Amino acid sequence: MKPFLFFLGILFSCISSFGQTHEKESYLILRLNGKYDRKNKNVYFYIAADPYNDYAKEIYDLVPFHDEPYIINSGISFYFKKTDSSAFFYNYFRSQTEALKFISQNQWQLFSVIPEINSGYDKERVGDNYALYTTVSSSPVYYFRRIIN
Repeated sequence: MKPFLFFLGILFSCISSFGQTHEKESYLILRLNGKYDRKNKNVYFYIAADPYNDYAKEIYDLVPFHDEPYIINSGISFYFKKTDSSAFFYNYFRSQTEALKFISQNQWQLFSVIPEINSGYDKERVGDNYALYTTVSSSPVYYFRRIIN
């Protein structure tokens, strides 16, 4: 009986020590949405991350870019024009690849991409009548994880 209890004690100590050294992970779900920049006449992408992740501060700190002519965007850097002293960036990326690079440089690891499929309907005039038709669109949803120290 004593050897059994001894091995049982060793087993429990091994299991508990393994559980204490396991790394914690944080997860983040986001989308990369496109928007037209009227001033520069091109499309840019911005990161739309799900809120309330305590470990995604650098993503939530991205400053929204305003393309209205009466709003002045100043004092903040674009990611593609970053310098060594750049601390904050606009949520403005020239491509989806550039946005994913920003995310990966902040220690987020992409582990899955799943398409989000949306459908709806619209109508179009055909002769004197309107015809309903189904619309279908798909966009990627990115799933990231980060090891927490």
